[in-house]
Amino acid sequence: MHGQRSSTSATILNTADLHVTKVVNAPIVQPGATITFTIRALNKGPGAATAVQVVDTLPTGFTFVPKGSDPRCNLEPGKLSCFAEAVLQSGQSTSWRVNVKVPVTAKGVYTNRAVGSSPERDPNPHNNTGTAQVTVQIPQVPLIKPPTTIRPGLTPLYPGPVPTNAGQNASVAVTCAPVARGDLRPLCRIVRGVNGSYSLYVRTTTPLIVRIVVTAPAKPPYTAMRVVYTYRVG
Repeated sequence: MHGQRSSTSATILNTADLHVTKVVNAPIVQPGATITFTIRALNKGPGAATAVQVVDTLPTGFTFVPKGSDPRCNLEPGKLSCFAEAVLQSGQSTSWRVNVKVPVTAKGVYTNRAVGSSPERDPNPHNNTGTAQVTVQIPQVPLIKPPTTIRPGLTPLYPGPVPTNAGQNASVAVTCAPVARGDLRPLCRIVRGVNGSYSLYVRTTTPLIVRIVVTAPAKPPYTAMRVVYTYRVG
């Protein structure tokens, strides 16, 4: 009986439920950005967890940035390893901050996983993995640019619908503000052609600030677009 109780006590002391979670500071980013993952390992007991280690396999093309990252993390062939300096007693936790650079060619959704371990028996290995998702969105841009100058009268802007690099057509709007305060006369407007073309009509020689605004909604993995071209007329 005494031997059975000792064996049971030893088993409890050599059992540690390691719970790993992972979050990212910016879940939606652009290509080339640097993001920060925070990995946390919590020992839910009942025994102590020794030599706790977390292995983080970065998505293809993502690179570890040592500057600003936790010094307890180091890059090994094909993986990033982080270590706990002290024994984690039941209820204790430790965290690591890891900086990672997103490749300039990335687009879409990426999942980053970190798996924790310790020499002790883990009664619930299913919570040893922490994941964080990052969506890489590409800035959307118009594929046709307005003219270099605008004058009073009719100025062609685009020969047809303005395409974007997301494969959709953008909307074009214009605002005109008089340089001299108090001048509220009608100043300019967009003229649409039968083929979807855009022209700008400026009906006055009054000095103006003209802003042409090209917009398009988001189309994953591309971001919403709003590009403003500013001119001085007259």
